[in-house]
Amino acid sequence: MLFAFLENPPQKWELVAITSSWTNATTTGDDLDWQEFYVFNPDGTFLKSRQQKDGRVRKATGTYGSVNFSDEEYLELVFKTGDELRASCSQSELLSLGENKLFNGSWVPCDGPGFEYRLSEG
Repeated sequence: MLFAFLENPPQKWELVAITSSWTNATTTGDDLDWQEFYVFNPDGTFLKSRQQKDGRVRKATGTYGSVNFSDEEYLELVFKTGDELRASCSQSELLSLGENKLFNGSWVPCDGPGFEYRLSEG
C-alpha cells in the first residue's frame, strides 16, 4: 500500500501551500487565506479543520481509504459532515503522496487550486 504511512495514525497533516491552476502562483505561510489540517485516525476516519483569518473554524468528518485510478494510488476521502470543505469537483476528495507531502489535486481538473500538506511535527 502506497499509503502505508497511515498504518500508524492518528496523524496530523497541515496545509502549507495553495497553487492556482490558472496562474501557477503559489501562496504559503501567513499569506494563506486560512489555516487547515487533516487528522487521520486508526479507525479509517478523518477530521478536516479550517480556521479563517477572522478566527472562524469549520470542521468536516468522514472516512478514508486507498483507491486506484489509471494505475496510480490515491487516498480517497468521503465526507459525512462539512461537505463545504470538500476540495473537489466530484463526490470525494483525492490525495496523492510525494516526498513526505500530501497533494490534493481533486479541484485542478475543474480549474480549482491545488493544495499541499505536510506531516505535522507536533
